[in-house]
Amino acid sequence: MTMDERRTGAQEGLPGSSDVEQCPPASEIGKLASTLSCHRDVTDRQAAAAALGQIGDSCAAELLIAALGDAAWQVRAAAAKALGRIDDRRAVRPLIAALGDPEPDVRLAALSALSRMPSVRPSYPPEG
Repeated sequence: MTMDERRTGAQEGLPGSSDVEQCPPASEIGKLASTLSCHRDVTDRQAAAAALGQIGDSCAAELLIAALGDAAWQVRAAAAKALGRIDDRRAVRPLIAALGDPEPDVRLAALSALSRMPSVRPSYPPEG
């Protein structure tokens, strides 16, 4: 099943779409991207970052990585949290850099995001 089919199924409540919750169409990602990168209101940018994380589409990773440099700490923290939900390896270095953010909430969100990402977790050799 393609992502568009799952989106359509989720929107129509069809059987077999339980793995996608309220996933908006691709055009919605564009609207959120525009809000995240261009909107003046901090709360709207923060909400856009959180929504992109809920969608979980890896195409949002670059947008969220860029948002780690937002002037508002609330947006940086929301972007870090969202990146933890997406688990895109491109976000690892920027999240590590965010551990040095002057705002404690951003550092905590970056640490939490890194700990949630399966691609970052160390694998330990079996004890023998």
